[in-house]
Amino acid sequence: MEDRVIAGATVERIPLVDFPNFPISIPPLAQQRRTATAFSAFTELIEINERRIELLEDLARSLRRYPQQV
Repeated sequence: MEDRVIAGATVERIPLVDFPNFPISIPPLAQQRRTATAFSAFTELIEINERRIELLEDLARSLRRYPQQV
């Protein structure tokens, strides 16, 4: 396959006619599921932290609005 790579000005590319034969490595299904679970957990943590940031920003705005009452 490497002998079929076309070198351009800055980027090497694979001819479109060879693309269907290009080998692609796919992890086993069990590994894909573990990866998806990990990404889901990270996404949930990001969403939780974004909500915390929103709440803290609301609190900061309130403190600036009513500084004497705290």
